[in-house]
Amino acid sequence: MRLKVVRDAIRYKVLPAVITPTDSTPSPSPGKSSPTPIPTASPTQLSDEQIDAAEYPRLRGITNPNDLVELEKSISAKHEETDRTVTIPLFGVVIQCNDLGLIGGFTFTILLIMLRLSMVRSLLNLRLTFNKLDADKTNDRRDVYNLLSMSQVLTIPPSEENPKPGIWKFLTKTFIFLPLLVQIFIASVDVSTWRFGVNLSPGDTGLALLGNFLFMGLTTTLTYSCIILSREYDQEWLTQFGRLNLKEKTTPG
Repeated sequence: MRLKVVRDAIRYKVLPAVITPTDSTPSPSPGKSSPTPIPTASPTQLSDEQIDAAEYPRLRGITNPNDLVELEKSISAKHEETDRTVTIPLFGVVIQCNDLGLIGGFTFTILLIMLRLSMVRSLLNLRLTFNKLDADKTNDRRDVYNLLSMSQVLTIPPSEENPKPGIWKFLTKTFIFLPLLVQIFIASVDVSTWRFGVNLSPGDTGLALLGNFLFMGLTTTLTYSCIILSREYDQEWLTQFGRLNLKEKTTPG
């Protein structure tokens, strides 16, 4: 916004040109009048864009048009620098946009590996718990089921109050797809702008594209694996819920 106002001020020439008198400056010939200044339009004849362009130098205390030109160059350089980088708040880390595919892909891969390990352990622990109940032949299955279901976050086990979770069961799975979607978007942007990168640095551009596709493949594989585990986890809860109701019906009162 500020850059636009400064450029409008330069374009509309809201400040008069500063001319320093020199010996070579021709003086008006006798009998000839000085050039007539261009009349200033009234405020009602100016657009909002022109009014803002005229107010900005006055508020900043700028009287020399050359200062406006220097300010426009400074703001343009700053915008060009910030447009190519991403700053992480609090940490003060600055990342080049061209490195987002590599850094983001590496981060997503690590997170998905941790998610997959966590889901595998949760599934094995769930099966181990109910297998232990079957071996001991105890009547605490409902209490154990309720206690375990209370600790679930992204999984909604069926219950007596909500035997079919419905759409919420699938909405929680969308979080697993987010890393893959972001990685695909970054890769598509890199592919669409690879011509500019090749002109500047062919080696770095090729390395960035190769890394993007490598991490996108890893992210796709891990996402698919997490989805399969999530479905097995949900199916295990559904099976145990069915066995819970079946056991209660077959148990003599």
